[in-house]
Amino acid sequence: MNAGITRDVLSGRPGACRKIVVLNAALAIVAGGKAGTIQDGIAAAEAAIDGGGAMKKLRALINMSNG
Repeated sequence: MNAGITRDVLSGRPGACRKIVVLNAALAIVAGGKAGTIQDGIAAAEAAIDGGGAMKKLRALINMSNG
């Protein structure tokens, strides 16, 4: 179930799960110094999801963990 939710979120499916993921990612982006404000962090997180970069990273992680 969690894997399906993750795929849905990273595929751009709207909803509460996406909002939570975007906010958590935004806070991490700000904490990591890659954005100066939460709003900028949100924009960066949404761009990563909507542009396909987040899904690409997930696929790379899956491939790496499978050997």
